[in-house]
Amino acid sequence: MGERRKIAILGGGVGAISTAFELTDYKGWQDKYEVTVYTDGWRLGGKGASGRNLDLACRVEEHGLHVWFGCYQNAFHMMRKVYEELSENNLAPGSPLQSCFDAFQPHDRISLVSQSGITWTTNFAVHSGLPGDDFDPNLAAEGEPPEPAQYILYLLDSISHQFEGVSGGFLGGADRGDVPAPLRAFLNLLRIPFNPATGLIQAVLGVARALTQIPGWHQFPTHREGLFGLLGYFQKRLIRAMEHRAAFSPSALNLLYNLDLYIPIIRGIIADGVLIRGFEAIDDYTLVEWLTKHGAVLADTSPIVKSIHDPCFAYRDGDPKHPDFAAGTAIKSHFKLLFTHRGHICYVMQAGMGDIVFAPLYLVLKNRGVKFRFFHSVRELSLSADRRRIDAIRIDVQGVEPGKAHVPVLSVKGLPVWPNRPVFKDSTDNQDPDEELLEKELTLHYGQDFDTVVLGISLGALPSICSSLIEHNQHWRAMVENVKTTPTQAVQIWLKKSGAEMGWDHGTPWPDSERALAIGFIDL
Repeated sequence: MGERRKIAILGGGVGAISTAFELTDYKGWQDKYEVTVYTDGWRLGGKGASGRNLDLACRVEEHGLHVWFGCYQNAFHMMRKVYEELSENNLAPGSPLQSCFDAFQPHDRISLVSQSGITWTTNFAVHSGLPGDDFDPNLAAEGEPPEPAQYILYLLDSISHQFEGVSGGFLGGADRGDVPAPLRAFLNLLRIPFNPATGLIQAVLGVARALTQIPGWHQFPTHREGLFGLLGYFQKRLIRAMEHRAAFSPSALNLLYNLDLYIPIIRGIIADGVLIRGFEAIDDYTLVEWLTKHGAVLADTSPIVKSIHDPCFAYRDGDPKHPDFAAGTAIKSHFKLLFTHRGHICYVMQAGMGDIVFAPLYLVLKNRGVKFRFFHSVRELSLSADRRRIDAIRIDVQGVEPGKAHVPVLSVKGLPVWPNRPVFKDSTDNQDPDEELLEKELTLHYGQDFDTVVLGISLGALPSICSSLIEHNQHWRAMVENVKTTPTQAVQIWLKKSGAEMGWDHGTPWPDSERALAIGFIDL
């Protein structure tokens, strides 16, 4: 081995490229490492790639995301550094996007839209700080996931907010009657004020919120059992009062969907010991199974539950009829999105993901000295004789044209972008070796071409390229057999009419400067 450790990074997606960024994100890294990225095809991005159609006004042809959420602290921390370095080193001098928050614009309004035209729009709260801020104790409550007990308080606050302005007539019979004797005895025991003057439902909700504000309430079985009973009573009365109204009122239906999600979550957190054991304790259930276990009656059809599954493609074999998301992981992710974002709940990319994320990353990494080998398709990782390490990597080199060199990134109105197909130019004597394709096939050898391998290739490709590793390592074999992947497709539609002209949001005023951001759901 040489003095510098040779690191071969296999893959061009976000995992591989962010690894290259972290390995080289300090002065003097070149004295320790030599980093080379080997990637399939002509561009970076993996499932986040996008390209410009060179024959049609350089339109973005997208497969990546359009939006990042404000809870993506690590991703934004990296991209803020990327854009600072891009600007400081004048790597994209003509680009109109010179800072991270030129490239990512805040967005607070998200709509759920059904096929029948029902639209529910929510304006989310703006928190202090910005995503990617360095740790600040004053922002810790918003920037770090709270304990489950704190999440319960957040949920009760959210439910209370949704009830603001809800009339007694709207609630029908839910406000008539009295709290059962056992629950009233519980209230007397804890001396929690109970005032039904504003309505029975609001009073019960107020008691529940007051209970969760008692320091250390979650450590006492009596308190937990009391909250469990209060919310069960609350849910039963509300669903009975609202189920008929919901068939005719979109606002009542929306409230019903929210209550049918959040009250079972709170009761399930209490009943299954999540307050003590953490969210991992319920990962043996799917989200839908767990919600149903704790009293949800609409989990199978809820558009809110669907919106939790959709961003992660969390369906067995990609079939929307078979949602498959571990309950603890799903709930914790949903809470992180809703309650721990800094700044705005989401940020919309001002161009394709390839333009906004991967072109700047490529320019910065190349300027740092990272080497890139495009068109290098990994075919096989071979084990050493003692089966203790990767000994060789066989690679096919694609699309070789004698006398031609690959041009990875182009400029569109000053913005560095990836084309939607490979672009070559005539090779010259001073050609950058990273852009020149010399071989059709090569094998990388341990100790000569690499000392460490970073496998950044999607799990779905591993059975074909890591067969010997899977055969001789039971942990790898279990991973490949049990962790499933979901193939995806992207559809992009270009419209000549504006959102208003298309009847967006049933004529609700929509700022001209703000894009519509919607999640669709299927009416059953």
